[in-house]
Amino acid sequence: MRHDVVVVGGGPAGAAAAAHCAAAGLDVLVVDKAGFPRDKTCGDGLTAGALRELEGLGIDVPKIAQQVRRTEVIGPYGTRVTFDATLASGAWLIGVVARFELDERVLGRAVDLGASHADGLTFSGLSQGRDGVDVVLDGAGATTTVAARYVIGADGAQSRVRTAAFGPSETRMPGMQALRQYFDTPESDLLTVTFRADLLPGYGWIFPLPGGGVNIGVGVQRDPAHHGVETLAALTNDKGRVGLRGLAELYRRFLAAPEVRERIGSRPEAASRIQAWPIPSDPDLAELVAGRVLLAGDAARVVDPMTGEGIGQALLTGRLAAEAIAAGGSADEVGRRYRRLVARDLGADLRFARWMMVHALRHRRGIEWGLRLASANDWTRRNFMRWLYEDYPRAFVGTPRRWRRHSMRGVGAFSPVRTGSPRR
Repeated sequence: MRHDVVVVGGGPAGAAAAAHCAAAGLDVLVVDKAGFPRDKTCGDGLTAGALRELEGLGIDVPKIAQQVRRTEVIGPYGTRVTFDATLASGAWLIGVVARFELDERVLGRAVDLGASHADGLTFSGLSQGRDGVDVVLDGAGATTTVAARYVIGADGAQSRVRTAAFGPSETRMPGMQALRQYFDTPESDLLTVTFRADLLPGYGWIFPLPGGGVNIGVGVQRDPAHHGVETLAALTNDKGRVGLRGLAELYRRFLAAPEVRERIGSRPEAASRIQAWPIPSDPDLAELVAGRVLLAGDAARVVDPMTGEGIGQALLTGRLAAEAIAAGGSADEVGRRYRRLVARDLGADLRFARWMMVHALRHRRGIEWGLRLASANDWTRRNFMRWLYEDYPRAFVGTPRRWRRHSMRGVGAFSPVRTGSPRR
């Protein structure tokens, strides 16, 4: 059997790609080694951009997500500011939903639109020809080869598709690492972001979950050279990087912080174990496409390096990969189109976020002054939230081509302004 597209990975990037391919009338198969529903280690936050992508897929996110109405930001010297995280219209800027629920919904939507889905299959290799790709899959004690015109690799940070397409020499370990754990707490609409000095240029978070409970985590650079503080020097391993033991120690210190104890108490009841995952935030547009193989989501390393947000970028790149293929043309034309779309929608914003992480967020005083400026008046407070939660592009000010009349007026998500849904 020959498909138009085989998508490897059923997470947000792969499922979104499959949904948009199916909506465009393409014969698409999405495969994953896991059975769904399944858990996925993540911060679980959905920015305005991610919410709009989900809305465009026809998913009723308010039914499954916790709306965040307030965001508390804590600076390195203890300055605490609480911002409204919804617009005057009531439109959402951020929501939270566990990946166990989210990924099943997005994949289910792809199937509803006509995509085929097979789980329990592990990608083990591919072979490209002039007119298509043979994908080798292992599962149930047998090896299967599936033919396709195109392959979309959406199999995560340690992407096997990426390695097969570019070779092991091109595989790089992500420089950022995150850890998270769930705790049982009463239901809340307050999200906390804390720029503790021992985490810079990373940060810690407390995200409220639907129906009660919180996701508590940290995201940090594993290379101490990126840090503006000395705390991590004692946690480095013999390779000069912050190892998993050092990260676990850093996380335990964070759990003892006053702002965390206020939410979970002095004797917290953990609802899960501590889990870690890499944050691939060093995109290279030259490595988005290899022949008839397109990479999306974490496999494309398009995670925001400042916030660690990856779901919105995964949904977006999944959609753009589908659009590039559906528009037709030769494999070279499809590849060039996809690179151009990703560069247009993400390139400048990822570069700006990288600059913020490496330079601006290293400095305690800079963060403190930035926080005071953000809270100066109603306009700055509202637009800081919109900027933080990607209601408009992160590098908006530095990209005049995106300036339009009323560009600074709030839109949010789940508003009367729609992105359009794939229909059949």
